[in-house]
Amino acid sequence: MLPLYQSLSPLTQRIIRETVAGLTFLIKENFNTDHPAPLVAPINADPGPGIWDVITDANARFSISGGKHHSSDQSIGTYMYLDVPVTRKNGMLLDMRLQPVSAVLNRYGLSPTRTSQLLGTFFLPSAVLNLASTNNSGGSTTFQCINSGVNYGVESNYTIWLRDTAGCFYIYNNTLIMVEDRITAATQYVGTSQNSNVTGSQPDRTLDNVRVVDLLAEGYDVDDDWHLANHYDASLSEGEYFTHDADTHIEFFFTTFQNGGNVDIYFRMQSESPLNCWCLRITNSVNTQLYEVVNGTFTQRFSSASGLKLANTRFYVFARGTTIVLYRSNQSGSLIGQLLSQTTYTSANNFSTETDGKVADLGTTDAVIRDFAVYPYNLPPSVTDILDAVRNA
Repeated sequence: MLPLYQSLSPLTQRIIRETVAGLTFLIKENFNTDHPAPLVAPINADPGPGIWDVITDANARFSISGGKHHSSDQSIGTYMYLDVPVTRKNGMLLDMRLQPVSAVLNRYGLSPTRTSQLLGTFFLPSAVLNLASTNNSGGSTTFQCINSGVNYGVESNYTIWLRDTAGCFYIYNNTLIMVEDRITAATQYVGTSQNSNVTGSQPDRTLDNVRVVDLLAEGYDVDDDWHLANHYDASLSEGEYFTHDADTHIEFFFTTFQNGGNVDIYFRMQSESPLNCWCLRITNSVNTQLYEVVNGTFTQRFSSASGLKLANTRFYVFARGTTIVLYRSNQSGSLIGQLLSQTTYTSANNFSTETDGKVADLGTTDAVIRDFAVYPYNLPPSVTDILDAVRNA
């Protein structure tokens, strides 16, 4: 490139590139060319780049027509993958348009292998949106995304935004519906697969507008694991305050657990004196507990089973409306990526619009918490503008 161009800021370079030539996609598939069932490899992505070079469709379940990929009936062992490796890095983004049906019939997303149904990071859309990921030991877990607002009768955008260290952000249209850290595979592949054998006729499911783009290479400033966060602390001190959206995601890691006492994280805090809030409590035996605190009185709403004090255990809070979900997973040793517990409370009516939080207690001998991040449920324009640029290119 010209020296003058190279001297410009990344933002200015990106604007010039988009104005002159548009985004550069690693994969772009609009399914412009019809292919009858059964699909047979290789099939070129249209307009490209990308080639569907792995296709197993013995029962003729897949077809392409009318600018869409169609999936009919149901046969496990039906799958297809594109040839372009998707490298794990911050800002590597897969965006798709899907029209699912009420049952969980298809997987759409990423997989580190291409010899069976998807086993990586993917959506299982249905009447209630499900997400799944496979840990490094091969165990697969399905997360139900509470109150995602999915409308399975309408085409919608489903996005996987990879993180450099592990996991990804799951995005439905312009809402952040899950943050997860289970899979660390360095390379994955875009694909779709039928999820199970179901008898009888099943309605058509469609896939369209598959795009993979490296946002960093396009000049976007997204080079960290917490780019979507509206509050981030590399480490926390007892007594520290933070703010969050009323509908929020909170995640953090334990470098060292406390020795005695409890770790208490207040969120949706209305007042401190008297105390009115919700409280995530992690006990010395690693029970994960949710308390509703009204005028200083703590009422336990649920408690998970106790666990091991494993370094780099990740804790996660998802609060939307009157639903609060807590879960923890591990990022250490032989259990890396294992979901250790997940618990949901659906009657969190009090303080549902409050936005204050506090690290109230870190235990008798303080726990060491790192990478404390707070994310919005409704993504801000700084993020949705990026998504619009990808989807409309």
